[in-house]
Amino acid sequence: MNLFSWNCQGLGLPRTVQKLVALMRAKSPMLVFLSETRMKGGHVANLRWRLGLKYCITVDSVGTGGGLALFWHESVEVSLIEKHQRYIDVHVKENPEAVRTRITFVYGEPRTDQRHIMWELLRRLHGRSSEPWLAIGDFNEAMWGFEHFSACPRPERQLVAFRDALSDCGLSDLGFSGLPYTYNNWHNGDDNVKVRLDRAVACSTWRDLFGDAVLHHLVSSRSDHCPLFLEIRKENWERHKPRIFRYEIMWERLESLVVEIKKAWCTDSSREGLGGVVAALKRVQTALRTIGARIPMAV
Repeated sequence: MNLFSWNCQGLGLPRTVQKLVALMRAKSPMLVFLSETRMKGGHVANLRWRLGLKYCITVDSVGTGGGLALFWHESVEVSLIEKHQRYIDVHVKENPEAVRTRITFVYGEPRTDQRHIMWELLRRLHGRSSEPWLAIGDFNEAMWGFEHFSACPRPERQLVAFRDALSDCGLSDLGFSGLPYTYNNWHNGDDNVKVRLDRAVACSTWRDLFGDAVLHHLVSSRSDHCPLFLEIRKENWERHKPRIFRYEIMWERLESLVVEIKKAWCTDSSREGLGGVVAALKRVQTALRTIGARIPMAV
């Protein structure tokens, strides 16, 4: 079951709709989330026929900004938990036998001085359920300084506030393939800003279920934001298979990281041959997973 998310920055232009339809035909996602539709929900809902998706949930735009829409294929069971100007929160089942998961489609607060309200909304959403949880969309904030490309660095306090909110919610970044940023203001010289504002984050339970999920940054000239395409290559993850190991950059926030890696690597002095190296690598992976579990308490 594949997902598509895009801050389209308005659906009033025919070329934007044409690009959206072309992306749908190329990727065939089962769920499509659009933010910044800048239209009333009734007008946006008419797009479902062009997208080939039978059902939709919309949130009206306010003035000339905002507006959300979630479309989905009739073969997927989607039930609304809550909709808000900043998110659409739903339960999703791909088929009657599949595990029910929760997906929150996000459009983050664009005003910096109000962004803390968005993080509190995320924390409130977290407290509602213990089901496998994915959040995807435009969060309007970066997690790390290296995700912001411009002459002026992004204030560290903003990055920390976002990371703290995700940590409190038990959500971690899924990573991506493609361009290292998702937003480009297309200005010239020192005024150019490129930053990763759009992402997918998930709790550990969701990651265990869909360990093969890959987020792609697509390219479009119709918006300042890249479309996101979340590809889940196997529909039903086999629980007996081991979870894919991925290095998490947030582990580097722990001062003792290097010491603990060396300790795990050197526990057994016999590392000769391929078998010894494999065993040492497994010990390091185990140590890193243990470190990851401690990060929220360590920072």
